[in-house]
Amino acid sequence: MDVTINDLKQKHVDNKDKVDDGFSLRTYRAISWLAKANELAQSEESDLAFVTLWIGFNALYADELPLSQSRGISDKSSFKDFIRKIGKYDTHERLYDLIWNRYPQSIRTLLNNQYAFTPFWQYQNGSFSQKAWEEDFDKDKKQALKYLSNKNNTDRLLTIVFDRLYTIRNQIVHGGATYASSVNRKQVKDAVNILGDFLPLITDIMMNHPEQDWGKPFYPPVDEASFE
Repeated sequence: MDVTINDLKQKHVDNKDKVDDGFSLRTYRAISWLAKANELAQSEESDLAFVTLWIGFNALYADELPLSQSRGISDKSSFKDFIRKIGKYDTHERLYDLIWNRYPQSIRTLLNNQYAFTPFWQYQNGSFSQKAWEEDFDKDKKQALKYLSNKNNTDRLLTIVFDRLYTIRNQIVHGGATYASSVNRKQVKDAVNILGDFLPLITDIMMNHPEQDWGKPFYPPVDEASFE
């Protein structure tokens, strides 16, 4: 069953007084970015929609900044840990159903796209050999296709998928792409569609388990006005 932005907003309102303030803030921020990303996607602003979706995702998984720095936890490893945790609480296999009912071909296309694979770019800048990145690429695809056939490996498959999305995110956010470029346009649109459907579901799964330790959000408010 699809989860709409309005569903998430209503659930947040209904549960606001029943959950920890930090958890409420984290999901509140994520829903606000999801709502804006939905508007951008409808107006064909794929680049901006994708960046906005990733901000919403970041709001969900990122731990408090000083704590993350002291542990030496990278942004990439943080979201991978988060995806594994979400998979654990997806008791009704909703993520797996979404993969199979809507995105099997788009995910396969993403997995076959060398431009969304970080070692390919490491090869381009000379830090990886051609043989090394091609072997890693082939191994990664085979592993993902193996996971695609097994419900018990949904979180591992999503970790690989989000790793590819992270590469696209880096290309755009770090100035490695031209705004609204025709180059790899389908790649960005597919990324928006995938992230745009998975993120509301991930948010909903998280909101169904507020009792779990989801960490402290980045930049917590210091007064009531900063909450907005």
